[in-house]
Amino acid sequence: AMARLVDYVGVYERQYSGLVAEEEYRQSSRGNNVRLRSDYLLVKPEKSPVWVSFRDVYEVDGVAIRDRDDRLRRLFLEPGEDVWGQVQSIQDEGARYNLGIVERNINVPLFLLRFLQAENRPRFSFRLAGKRKVAGVEAWRIEFEERVFPTMIRDTQGKDVDAKGWFHVEEVTGAIVEAALKIEEHGSTGEILVSF
Repeated sequence: AMARLVDYVGVYERQYSGLVAEEEYRQSSRGNNVRLRSDYLLVKPEKSPVWVSFRDVYEVDGVAIRDRDDRLRRLFLEPGEDVWGQVQSIQDEGARYNLGIVERNINVPLFLLRFLQAENRPRFSFRLAGKRKVAGVEAWRIEFEERVFPTMIRDTQGKDVDAKGWFHVEEVTGAIVEAALKIEEHGSTGEILVSF
């Protein structure tokens, strides 16, 4: 199961560099709800070893966002010398519509794929937790839990935030059907569920 999943993720990252997809994103926090419609971009900035996800929100609860074109121009068409500063700007821009008290920029669909990269897999324990039908396909449930410190996710004070969750993986191809991340931070629990 892990071999198929890892192979699939490797091919996915090679094939989808420069990915642009449409995303519908629903958030809820303490009785508040928001529905975002976005273009989702996966880019690899020049001189950067990591992929960056960018959520370009164009609609919030059915209302169009008017400054969308200017955001894209600023972030992509006028690159500066400071690549990491630009990366942070891209991530912050995607996080501006987050609900809740916890600051974050990890709630993008492909964030969990980082856990499966060769350099990061040893940080986690993985276990096969059965099979089930998900989105009409037979899938393995592969659960993960981070076991190395410092953790990949840190809070705004730089403290460790443990990551755990699961992948539902189509048995034949190794394609991820769903993925989930659960974290606890400052007494709050967060869950991110991604359906592909």
